[in-house]
Amino acid sequence: MCVKKLNLLWDNDKNLFIHLTLLEFLNSLFLYLFLTIWTLQMIKNDFSANEIAICYGITQFSRIINAIIVKYYKWYVPILLFLVHITSLIPAIFSPNEFPSHVILSFFKIGDMFNIYSIRLGFLLDKRKHIGTIDNIEHRYRFSTTIFILTWVVSYSLSLLIGGALYQIISFQLILIIQMIGIIIQVVYYTLLNWYYKTTVTDTSNVTDTSNVTNTVIVTDTSNVTDTSNVTNTTITANVGRDWSLLDITLVFILPIPIFGASSLIWQFMPIIYNKFNINSFESSIFLTTGEIVGSFFFVYKTLGYNLKINNYFFREPRQFLLIIFLFGAFYTLMSTNIFVLTVISNIFCCFFLAILNKIHTNYIFVYSKSDIKLYQGLFIIFRCIGSLLTAISSPYLFEIYPGLPFQICGILLMVSSLFSFCVFKRHIYLNYDENIFCLSKSIFKLEIEKQIGEDIYESKEEIVL
Repeated sequence: MCVKKLNLLWDNDKNLFIHLTLLEFLNSLFLYLFLTIWTLQMIKNDFSANEIAICYGITQFSRIINAIIVKYYKWYVPILLFLVHITSLIPAIFSPNEFPSHVILSFFKIGDMFNIYSIRLGFLLDKRKHIGTIDNIEHRYRFSTTIFILTWVVSYSLSLLIGGALYQIISFQLILIIQMIGIIIQVVYYTLLNWYYKTTVTDTSNVTDTSNVTNTVIVTDTSNVTDTSNVTNTTITANVGRDWSLLDITLVFILPIPIFGASSLIWQFMPIIYNKFNINSFESSIFLTTGEIVGSFFFVYKTLGYNLKINNYFFREPRQFLLIIFLFGAFYTLMSTNIFVLTVISNIFCCFFLAILNKIHTNYIFVYSKSDIKLYQGLFIIFRCIGSLLTAISSPYLFEIYPGLPFQICGILLMVSSLFSFCVFKRHIYLNYDENIFCLSKSIFKLEIEKQIGEDIYESKEEIVL
């Protein structure tokens, strides 16, 4: 069924989409091998809170550098970033117990290709935005972004599981060597693919800047329309050059700070929390990845056309999205308890909600970044990294005061931010008199066509919701 949909939605670009997805799978698979065991290794080396904070701070700062580079790069820049990643691993391979080696290792996140590949997918979707009916355009967007994010979640979950298992049987150095081999494979794959497709995958120098031009021709489904004189080849103003509203600022710039700050804290310190229950690194990796894999299942299940009531209810509108953030914060405060069962259940639910929030935020950027996807994606990633950076710097000191303190502070901030966002959403509904205008289960193109030709004329055959 998945192959049939790929043929239907992508046609001649199917192989390019598959290659792009495989590249992201390899990227995440060989990026996070040592992530959950890194804190354990640093504590094993008797690193102080200052040293751990420096290492994690540099890691998050490296993500900001990566986001900035996304805005300005040529086809060869990803290869240079891969080489930076490889170089960062070398000192820790030869001196795994030295603090300077781990400082250099902290720059490995510069080599994260997720931003670049997601932008490539955005341009690929934009290239086909005029092909097919509105149902096909909307479905292509939903199906492709969901498969891409699923690939990301599954690959880094496998990476964490493999890293946790390997740490029980081999040394930290060998894990870094395996990660280096995986990066070399990606360099070869990326280079060959770029050579084969020439400028199709990476060079966007000929892409027109649409920041001030927003007229896009969409072919509509006119099978149920009596008078098609004003419908076929309808010109839609996608409003991509719109002003930043309070809703935009809240969703794109404010909420990512507590959400993704909490995300980085899970990977940094949950292995230590589990360690007090005599749980090894592989078992803790299972608890850390189970929730995200289950959460991602709902997206794929719905995208493939099956009806799942809980999926339809929770992922349809931003008000449910805010409820998810509140529940995320509530369970987050319980993760550091001294009750093992409660810690595990809270951890699984938090990772489940985090998978949902990852998908919704990424979809939001895809929907509202038609004018300059590199700029929007870069700014969004920067604010995500700011949240992670604040957590990375402060959490080692808070953890020394009391192991549960950073979790409780992050949980309270999440609940407060969800309540603030609820007020913003209610204000937006009151001022616009239309709840559907900002519904994240619809793309900007679908919203605009519904405004112009009416919902009674266009009705999606298969509603794809978040």
